[in-house]
Amino acid sequence: MLVYLVTSVQAVQRSGARFVFTDGHGLATFTIWYDDVRELHQVDWGLVGARYWTDTSEDNDRRRRKQAEFLVWQSLDWSLIRGIGVFDGTVKARVATTLGRFPDRQQPKVAVKRDWYYY
Repeated sequence: MLVYLVTSVQAVQRSGARFVFTDGHGLATFTIWYDDVRELHQVDWGLVGARYWTDTSEDNDRRRRKQAEFLVWQSLDWSLIRGIGVFDGTVKARVATTLGRFPDRQQPKVAVKRDWYYY
């Protein structure tokens, strides 16, 4: 089961959490790593949001760039989570049950976001 925890770059930055982001898949040797939000324009946002992103003869680097990453060092405070995206109603119910075990904690909205998944 894969769920998406949703926050924002601005929220992470305001929290003081250390972070890095990449212009592509982190394991590729030519991927560039950044730690300054002023460099977010280096991410190919159109491709990150694209539904179809296979490499083409005109652009054989699409797959790597689609997999740009934003990573937070060690942990992210739960209060920064603004939403949770899930595949279907069954997973939504499981997440809701899990959240219900922690009634004293922030309860972010859980939404089915099938278009966030590839199947």
